[in-house]
Amino acid sequence: MTRFLLLTSLILIAQLAYSQSDFKEGFIITHQGDTIKGLIDYRESNYNYKKCSFKSPANGETIYLPDEIKGYRFLNDKYFISKQIKIDENNYERAFLEVLVQGKITLYKYSNKFYAEKDDSVFYELSNTIKEQIINGKKYLKADNRYKGVLTVLFSDCSSSSSNLQNLKFIEKALIKSVKTYNKCKNSISTSFIEKKPWFRLNMGAAIGLNLSKLSIDPRSSAFLPT
Repeated sequence: MTRFLLLTSLILIAQLAYSQSDFKEGFIITHQGDTIKGLIDYRESNYNYKKCSFKSPANGETIYLPDEIKGYRFLNDKYFISKQIKIDENNYERAFLEVLVQGKITLYKYSNKFYAEKDDSVFYELSNTIKEQIINGKKYLKADNRYKGVLTVLFSDCSSSSSNLQNLKFIEKALIKSVKTYNKCKNSISTSFIEKKPWFRLNMGAAIGLNLSKLSIDPRSSAFLPT
């Protein structure tokens, strides 16, 4: 119980810290393609996907929503662009997606989701849904690996890239590398932006003796029960 309370307290402290405003130099991009320099609120949270808080000497602070500007960027850092994404089966909404790699195939990130766009026309979500299966009375969690199928289609004109998808992990670093490899195969320049820093990092083993890698979820919890 003590360990759980300690971990909960640390997470709450981190969330509070990352929710604070931190304005950095950058610029917004208007729908006409013009850039306006100023200061932009930089947060390690989902805030930057929903809004752009922008300060300029002339107009003070203005909050832009994804349908009001084309995108924004921090100087020598993250770049966000407004895109329409699917929320559920019947609904779409505009959001600011972080551009991780830009090229023949561009890789985007929205919170914990990834999207790939080819030739500025074909736009797909890269998903890896975890589903529960019951085999011989035992519960198992299995990933559907749909992102591999999507990338197989997108990489179909580069055999060396499509053949290396079998062991591709669904993590940011691996997806970035895979898209860069494809772009290189197609002689397309990959423009990379600063990779997002972890929103919360703990190295508690040496600090207070708490090893997060040993934390586990009780299999009796509702997260593992049939729906």
